[in-house]
Amino acid sequence: MKISLRSLLLLFVGVLLVNPLQIVLADFQQDQPLPEQSSSETAEDAWVYLPLLNTPTGSSPIPDVRRVNAPFVDPNLSDDPERDSTIFWFGKVTPDENYTDVRVRYENNRVVFHVEVFDRLLWYDKTTAPNPATFSSWDSVTLLFKLDTSTASAPTRNSYRIDAMVNHWEPRLNYQKFYRGNGTDWEAVDLGLTTISGWSGDAFNNTIEDRGWLMRFSLPYSNLGLSGTPPAGTLWQVGLIVYDRDDTLGSPIAPGSWPENIQVNEPRTWGELHFGIPKHQPPSLPATGTVMIRQGLENTIVPDAAIGGTIDNLCPGDPYFIWNLWGNMNFGDADSLNVQNQANVADWPCFAKYFVTFPLDQIPPGKTILSASLILHHWGNNGPTELAEYSVVHVFSINDEWNESSLTWNNAPMAFENLDHIVVPLVDCSNGTTQYLWPCAPRTWDVSRAVDQAYRSQQPARLALYSSDTAMHSGKLFTTSETGDWNETGRPTLIITYGDN
Repeated sequence: MKISLRSLLLLFVGVLLVNPLQIVLADFQQDQPLPEQSSSETAEDAWVYLPLLNTPTGSSPIPDVRRVNAPFVDPNLSDDPERDSTIFWFGKVTPDENYTDVRVRYENNRVVFHVEVFDRLLWYDKTTAPNPATFSSWDSVTLLFKLDTSTASAPTRNSYRIDAMVNHWEPRLNYQKFYRGNGTDWEAVDLGLTTISGWSGDAFNNTIEDRGWLMRFSLPYSNLGLSGTPPAGTLWQVGLIVYDRDDTLGSPIAPGSWPENIQVNEPRTWGELHFGIPKHQPPSLPATGTVMIRQGLENTIVPDAAIGGTIDNLCPGDPYFIWNLWGNMNFGDADSLNVQNQANVADWPCFAKYFVTFPLDQIPPGKTILSASLILHHWGNNGPTELAEYSVVHVFSINDEWNESSLTWNNAPMAFENLDHIVVPLVDCSNGTTQYLWPCAPRTWDVSRAVDQAYRSQQPARLALYSSDTAMHSGKLFTTSETGDWNETGRPTLIITYGDN
């Protein structure tokens, strides 16, 4: 809202005459400066921007596009940089459609994208010199990125595009092509990079079912004309398109993309890559209230559902089932869940996510969210105890509605933004017998940013969990809202602290 200085004075006097309430103006955020005043403006024509009265304040701006927040990973300190990356997803698992996981991180000298595609049939161009213009007619991926977020309707000089086709034994040189924007279109360039391709299955270019393929992009800053590591908080634009081929004729198959409705030549349709994990930084206010939101408390309903290779659908191997049924299974009434991932794309029937929605109507109107924590109770490890490994589990905000009784891997929303990740160690809740000490081990994620954004948007807090793990037997088992009243404290819980505006 904007108001002239003259109107501001009249408003101030009028409010004092009618009701001598204290007027508190919210601090201007540093990333929203006042507009500059031209030399032709008089003082009374200048504009001052004010918050709308009775609007909750907060310091977590609501992105208007899908965003991935890339963690910084030092490969000298990490024993598994892929696991310590973040992750996002898009697509479906069907006989004719592909699903894609993408791990992302940034290091001191580069950004890394690791793309894994669930694909039933693998096809690539076996000719000695495939035509780059036809890469999209085969199993391939296009990575788009721009070294800023300026609004652009065409590829600028800061815009880059990499087309990469999966291949078998041949050198990668002929299966990758680099482009840079020139202000109106793309022109071929040599970035001095080499993509890495991999696959899992029977063989290429036949009708025997496979499992999938991968593509790895390593982008040194120096190859992009940058002098060093982008500082935390830097924003790039980014997008991916995955193409698919399943037969000799190249029958048309719609590509998958992140974000949806992406246009290769329009950077303004791409998503965002944020360097670092942003944290909620509320104004300095005293806490005036805390609420605990959990299924059954105050008659609250907290819908949740696990999808994919969860406990009741773990690692099926029948080819017909995994390509035709696996992605459409619903487990909204299960009392336990699995969160799991691996680097081996062949094992994707074991991968599992979790979705949960918390209503926020217990928070009075006009408050400021100070903090919010998601607590899930971890009661088991997936796989043999002697082989189990710890996990890195991420929490995401979800902007789209979903239904507990119909949520599946194939219709689940894409993440809007990753918020936090924690290391989940192994758990042993037994007391020396076969019984468990319920509700077992609480695991906590910071979801303040998502709750603040949801509250100010007058929406429930919709969240999802997924892992970036690479090892087998790294899945973790948690309790859902459907557990019995005997274990009500083990149900997913959201604890929110707020203050007065």
